[in-house]
Amino acid sequence: MLPLKIAERLEKYPLFEGLSCLQAVNLTWAAGQIPAEGEVGKLLKSGDVLMCDVTSKDLWLAVRLEVPAAGAVLLCEIKMDREATVAAFRVCLYRCALEVLNLDDKTGLFSPQDMHLTQNTALTRRLSMYTPSQSQIGGQELEPEWKVGSCFDFVTCYVSGSLPSRAGIQVWEPRTRSGEEINKSPVIRKIRIEELTAKTAPQKLVQSTQVQSQCLGCCLY
Repeated sequence: MLPLKIAERLEKYPLFEGLSCLQAVNLTWAAGQIPAEGEVGKLLKSGDVLMCDVTSKDLWLAVRLEVPAAGAVLLCEIKMDREATVAAFRVCLYRCALEVLNLDDKTGLFSPQDMHLTQNTALTRRLSMYTPSQSQIGGQELEPEWKVGSCFDFVTCYVSGSLPSRAGIQVWEPRTRSGEEINKSPVIRKIRIEELTAKTAPQKLVQSTQVQSQCLGCCLY
């Protein structure tokens, strides 16, 4: 079945790896909609260009989280269900920061409720030149009750944020390792820590020119 074959091929790329219910839908070509049944060989020939939408139950969000109290930037990718709220996403990211940065959550100096998250619009604008996005959030701060799926898609999957300390001082030292154990998790990957400086740029989080160069020419939503 053609949609299944396309989904299997997409899973080879990090953007779609390990996603639940990954599907290629609304397949079209120059002559119009591709029927759900029939033999591909009788309808298409070598060199024909197919267009499709790609859907999934969850998606990878590429995160850049500044933690000024530690002088550190946490970079990672987190897989979140599209139906999860931004509040749940903040808790997941906060727990990741606890482990990787050796943060003591018993001090009361940090809270996921204090975390500020926005779309990384610089990367989104660059990628949107190649692939359209349905997200209309722009660069505004994400509200806790919003659903992940209404804020992000395969193009607008870049998140910038900060976790302030209520004391406003450096209270812990990041670990020298970069979360090796957590990187084995099926929902968190590519964890690393960078020093927070005035020149630290969000563009360092580059998961993908994959979107424009490796996704089979599909329109991704």
